[in-house]
Amino acid sequence: MIYPEWPLSLPHAQMEGDGSGLMFRDPIETEMEGGDLRRRRRPGDDVMRLRFSFRFTAEQANTWASFVRDDLYYGTARFLMPVAIDGMPCDTRVMQMIGAPNFDGRSGSLRMYSFEAWVFPADMVPVE
Repeated sequence: MIYPEWPLSLPHAQMEGDGSGLMFRDPIETEMEGGDLRRRRRPGDDVMRLRFSFRFTAEQANTWASFVRDDLYYGTARFLMPVAIDGMPCDTRVMQMIGAPNFDGRSGSLRMYSFEAWVFPADMVPVE
């Protein structure tokens, strides 16, 4: 499968203090007749949920908007992006946005954007 790639003109390093998230998905919970709660793994538990924040120039913001709208079909498609996880070197991962990306206002001449995404395991990245 061919995934759109994060535009080279955009930074991929998260802003300082971001990159927070969940190590894996919440378990499936089922209430039992006796009142107990049964919890079990979900398929795809090795998927992480991370939050990303970026400061873009006006030109980068236009590239970002075009990428999300056109290449990701309004944020619904999976894509490839270099990601640093837990201080490890950047590794390209398959990603998928959760919900719509946020516009957080301006910081001087820069515009701030953020989004949450599922980060899939490295073995899901297509081999060229």
